[in-house]
Amino acid sequence: MVTVKQLKDIIQAEYDGDAMCQSIYEKLLKVLVKHEGKQITKRIETDFKKANPEYTTYYASEYSAYHLKIWGGNTKRDYHNQLWFTLGHKPLGSNEMQVIDLSRFAESNAHSNKASKERNRLRTELLNDDMKLATIAKALNDYQDAKERIKSLLGYPLPDRYAFEKLVNYKS
Repeated sequence: MVTVKQLKDIIQAEYDGDAMCQSIYEKLLKVLVKHEGKQITKRIETDFKKANPEYTTYYASEYSAYHLKIWGGNTKRDYHNQLWFTLGHKPLGSNEMQVIDLSRFAESNAHSNKASKERNRLRTELLNDDMKLATIAKALNDYQDAKERIKSLLGYPLPDRYAFEKLVNYKS
C-alpha cells in the first residue's frame, strides 16, 4: 500500500539529489570562471580537485565532447553512477582545442542547474499539497490492484492474453 509519507520521502530524496547536483554545478562554475576563454584541458580537473578535495573527479574527452565526471563526497554516488558535466564540444573530425564558454556550459548542463531548479520548485509545491499526494497514492494503489486483477484474469491458459495486454500496454 502506497502512503502519502512514502511519496513525500521519495520526493524529498529526489529534491535533495537535485539540490546536491546544483550545488556541485555551482562549485564547478566558480572554477570555470577562472578558465573562461582558455582551452579545455585537464587543469580544470586539477583546479576543481584543489577547491573541492572531498570529491573524486575524472576529466575525459569522449565522443567529441569534454566532460568532468564527479562522484564521492556528499553525492551518494560511486564510480558507476557519476555526475557528468559537459565542459564543451569539438566539431566532429576536428583536432582544434575548444575553449571554456560559460554560456555554452550552462546550456549543455541545464539538467544540473535550470531544469533542476524547476523540478525542485514543482516538488516543493507537491510536498505542500497533501490532498494531491493522497490522490496520487490512491491512484497508485488502484493501479496496483488493477494490475493484480488483470494478471489473474489474463493468466494461463487464456490463449489470447498477450493480444489483450497490448490493448493497454500492460507489462507484468
